Amino acid sequence: MRGAEVTLTDVMHVALAGVGVIFVLLALGFGATAYRNWFRPYSVGTFLMLLVPGIVAFLYVPQLAANLPTQWVGLTERISTYSYLLWQSMLAIVLLHEDHHVRI
Repeated sequence: MRGAEVTLTDVMHVALAGVGVIFVLLALGFGATAYRNWFRPYSVGTFLMLLVPGIVAFLYVPQLAANLPTQWVGLTERISTYSYLLWQSMLAIVLLHEDHHVRI
C-alpha cells in the first residue's frame, strides 16, 4: 500500500505475481507449440501485448516507491489481463473446435 511501510504481505504479493507471470508465459509457450496454425502467431502477439505493458509498468516502480502518482499503471494492468483472458478464450475455442472434429 502506498505511503505505508513494506510488510510481508507486500513482499508475498510481488513474489506470487512473479510466479503467476511465469505460469502465464508457460501457458502461452505450450499453446503456441501445440497449435501451429494461426494460433502460434496469435500467441506470439499476445506475448508482445503482455511484454509492452509489463515494461511500461516496470518503469513506474520508482514513482510507486516514492508515493508519486502513476496515472497509466491501471491501464497497463488491464491491457495485460484482458489480453491474456482473450488468449484463454481463443484457446478454448481452438480446443472445442478440435474436440468437435475428433468426434466426427
